[in-house]
Amino acid sequence: MENIFNLLQLFANTFGTAAANEITFAPASASDSSLYSNDATDVLGRPYFMPVRLNGVILPYPVMSISGKKTIVQTPLTRQNGTVKELISTNDYVIHIKGLLIGTEGAWPEEDIKQLMNLYRLGESLSIESALTDLILLGPERGGSHQVVISSLSFPDTKGAQHVTGYSMELLSDCNFELTLTN
Repeated sequence: MENIFNLLQLFANTFGTAAANEITFAPASASDSSLYSNDATDVLGRPYFMPVRLNGVILPYPVMSISGKKTIVQTPLTRQNGTVKELISTNDYVIHIKGLLIGTEGAWPEEDIKQLMNLYRLGESLSIESALTDLILLGPERGGSHQVVISSLSFPDTKGAQHVTGYSMELLSDCNFELTLTN
């Protein structure tokens, strides 16, 4: 059985949206850049763009998005246009990661699925490393925390190849808080 498939088409079939340039492989000269990693490689041994590590586990073919939200209380004023805004808090960041698990030599990626399930079942904060999360999560307003918790994990139907399974996960940023008692 031939192992030929179109990675971008599989991504589109699995997640309902084209990955466009989101799944790209590093040109030979870019392999030393911080956005590429020699230890995060595809099934052909090529380094790929912006690898993501979760507790040291390299997530295969990740496409990541991060969103943040603030809680703001708006108070209308009589005979004035607009409202007075009071920032209450910055909420957790929500991180969505989608990718493809590709089995070697035409085999179903059972071990990769088990590895993701083990991370999900840990029930504790995990460390995340990537160029994007390093910029957003390690900012001074967060106290340098790169901890996340997995809030959901799914394996959507992947059409087009028997040895490829999609994965999708949602993570929430997590940081330690120091509570101080006052009298």
